[in-house]
Amino acid sequence: MTNDKYGKELMRRAAGEAFVAHVKINYGGILQGKDIIPHIDGTVAEMIAVEIQAGWSKAARGAMLDLICSDQYLSKLLVVIDPPDGQGYAARIRDHCHRILGRFLPRERFRVILLKGNRSRPQWDDDLLIIQDALRELGWTPGQSRAVA
Repeated sequence: MTNDKYGKELMRRAAGEAFVAHVKINYGGILQGKDIIPHIDGTVAEMIAVEIQAGWSKAARGAMLDLICSDQYLSKLLVVIDPPDGQGYAARIRDHCHRILGRFLPRERFRVILLKGNRSRPQWDDDLLIIQDALRELGWTPGQSRAVA
């Protein structure tokens, strides 16, 4: 299992059918062409854009750009997973990403969370609670399959 699969499985467990994986986003005409179609890792209830990153800074910054440009989703969730050999580096990435997103989005519209487990040492119960808390803070409740207008 990859860290991406671990994160997506946790999202499925946390949000059920409200989580849709691998969603195309629109950069507002900035990117053109059939070979450049940006995606995010998923959405929850058509209201929260989700990106899952294995804790390397360059990839995390790219994920943040995708989140920021996913205008159709009011809230953003960045899930950071420490790679098996990351030695705690992901905590610094979480803090770095939180500061960057805070420059572009109001605090109530985004969360950056760091999971306790990863693909090599899953911590399903703890990580599920971390994700559920973040989703709740962003306005989603279990059983909600779509955004409430």
